[in-house]
Amino acid sequence: MNSPLLYNCLAGMFLSLLLLGFNKGYKSANRYLSGALFFSSLFFLTIDVFLFNQNLSVIALFETVVPSFYFLICPLSYFYIRSILSDDSSLSKADFLHFSLFVVAFSGTMPLLFSSWEHKLAIAENIRSNSWFNPTYRINSLLSPNQNKIIKAIHIFVYVLLNWYTFYRYKQQLKQRILYTKQYNIIRNWLIVFCGFFSFQAFFLIIGVYNVVTLQSKALFLETNYLYLLFMSFGFLMLNLVLLLIPQILYGLPFERTVTAVQPLLDDGEIAPELTNDDNKSIPSFYTPAYIAEIELSIKKAEDERLFLDHEFKMERISNMSGIPLHHLAFFFSNIHKSSFSEWRNNLRIRHSLQLITEGSLKKHSFEGIASQCGFSSRHTFIRAFKMNMGQTPTEYCKLKGLI
Repeated sequence: MNSPLLYNCLAGMFLSLLLLGFNKGYKSANRYLSGALFFSSLFFLTIDVFLFNQNLSVIALFETVVPSFYFLICPLSYFYIRSILSDDSSLSKADFLHFSLFVVAFSGTMPLLFSSWEHKLAIAENIRSNSWFNPTYRINSLLSPNQNKIIKAIHIFVYVLLNWYTFYRYKQQLKQRILYTKQYNIIRNWLIVFCGFFSFQAFFLIIGVYNVVTLQSKALFLETNYLYLLFMSFGFLMLNLVLLLIPQILYGLPFERTVTAVQPLLDDGEIAPELTNDDNKSIPSFYTPAYIAEIELSIKKAEDERLFLDHEFKMERISNMSGIPLHHLAFFFSNIHKSSFSEWRNNLRIRHSLQLITEGSLKKHSFEGIASQCGFSSRHTFIRAFKMNMGQTPTEYCKLKGLI
């Protein structure tokens, strides 16, 4: 019978891959986050296989290089936290030293990886047995089983301290660069939860390593540590679920950056007068010219496809179509486009109504019918939007143009 630990691990790995493929935060830091959560779930899946699985072939597959991936979890978690707080996800040459233990552990598994299948099955039989101290139980040629476990405990303990230190060090530096908005509070609280959970993992892993070294059998170890294993695997699953329920976490911190808008063109093609200092707008740093162009392209696509004619057309439609976060679009309309979404949508609808009226639609339809064709929910909202855009009611406009 499969244990709950197995299901937690598989679900966590799936959600981590989902995060990697569908993150909408435009932050490469999310790749580090996805990797840290994926390899954490893989680590606990490996433990599940070693403790509960009775299939020698499955154990033999997991015993080779998979355990060494544990040493990727902590560096990836550190790079994620640092990238979010510094708004820079690039790695220097020195940063690759963080992967040194992974390289050592991975290299130590090479002899086993290229050994015969019979040899792998023999080690799998030792893993399946109830003893921790069988001399042939040797997955890594460079590190003994106990050395491997002790190094893992020290490894995560050091990185927990490093993560908390990074969090507080950059927090002091953010005072002059950050916009203290709801988004800031979300990211701050998330990083506290993220660092806190890894602290719990370090604490329980150290206890687990002590029990592995001191207890004489696998059965005694499971008696003492099964709930810890289940709790930690469930915790990593919950971290993934939090990201699904609060996707704003993926958007990063709202760094302040002064960006001067691109000079607009007048209708005759001339460049408009230069903007004054008052026209400059401090906006989050992820609104780069390329990102603004991407948003404008998505809006233009919605306009070209005449989505505004749909009575139910809302900003969520553009967000779902383009993958651009909803609050990014709202900020764009109000602070860069200089109009609300409803104003933009109603302007397009009124332009379409003028086209219909000019083409003679009033001969077949009433103003209420034209309003419905243009996406308005009622004649009243059509008249109100028409007057706001044209300065007069539809009836007044048509009389002036001699259309009625």
